Amino acid sequence: MTEIQNTDETYMREALKQAKKALALGEVPIGCVIVHEGKIIARGYNRRNTDQSTLSHAEITAIRKAGKVLKDWRLGGCTLYVTLEPCQMCAGAIVQARIPRVVMGSMNPKAGCAGSIINLLEMKAFNHQVEVTRDVLREECSAILQTFFSEMREKQRAKRAPGTLIRSLRGGLPGYTIVEGSEENAEDIQKLMAGNEEYFRLVKEKLPTLEGARESYTILPPNTSREQKTFAVFYKKGKCTAVLDFIQGYPKESVGFIGLFMLAADCQGKGIGKKMFRHICEAAEKAGLEKLRLGCYAANEPGRIFWEKQGFQLAEIQEKDGQKLLVLELALKNRNTALHRQKNLLQSHL
Repeated sequence: MTEIQNTDETYMREALKQAKKALALGEVPIGCVIVHEGKIIARGYNRRNTDQSTLSHAEITAIRKAGKVLKDWRLGGCTLYVTLEPCQMCAGAIVQARIPRVVMGSMNPKAGCAGSIINLLEMKAFNHQVEVTRDVLREECSAILQTFFSEMREKQRAKRAPGTLIRSLRGGLPGYTIVEGSEENAEDIQKLMAGNEEYFRLVKEKLPTLEGARESYTILPPNTSREQKTFAVFYKKGKCTAVLDFIQGYPKESVGFIGLFMLAADCQGKGIGKKMFRHICEAAEKAGLEKLRLGCYAANEPGRIFWEKQGFQLAEIQEKDGQKLLVLELALKNRNTALHRQKNLLQSHL
């Protein structure tokens, strides 16, 4: 190993220490140090989510600090060490800062702009080119990233694991007991549905039999599994007050599909449904979902009005069994601000 290689590895290990600081914050672990005349004059690590700032990349932070130390925006005579190939913003800042040399750990095939997608550092059209050394401690730099993304995927899978929604629903609605639909409560489900005669008249369907109630907690959309389905039955003081048919990760992984949300007839018009739905949204967010989706027959005007008031927006119109079906969606992050935005839009499509 040459003296330069040994020096590069020494400083890359310092950059890795910075990357571990980002990891401790739950950030993508990227670290950077800037060396001038054999001394580290600036350090930085990724804090984009922590600071809620696009600019909080490791390289940008280190460049800003180095400029203050040298009292100059030009960082001539400096070497920048970074654990991951810079993005377009950071590569551009490196060129603008006139940094003469960059040493990188691992490459970034999806977003790297120092050789992967484009090479801004060595582009002849610019008035400054950077000397680039790649793959220094590549395995170590790659390993910390692989560990981070592997753990992140595991957390996402755990959020969407079987039963996640029913666990989130339980205990968060004072006065209610929430259980899974089963043979034990099939009769309660059937009675609740049969009590909603007006709904079934509007959508031109027969009142559910006991067998139909059993189907409701077992039937699945195409290409889904039983593990994705939650059929929740809400009880208050021993009375079945509502049912919810919910599919996690359908039609996309980040979406929850409401197949049915129905209250007992004598519980409607009292704000109970709104309260329950707010709780369902909170449970869906805890399960890692970003959006809710459902279908509402155009003929079911009371249902349409209810969903509109909860902030749902029209996504598309389909035909089902000879009827117009409104496909409605709600972005969970925006549910508090979207309540009335689509009122006129929905009306115009009817």
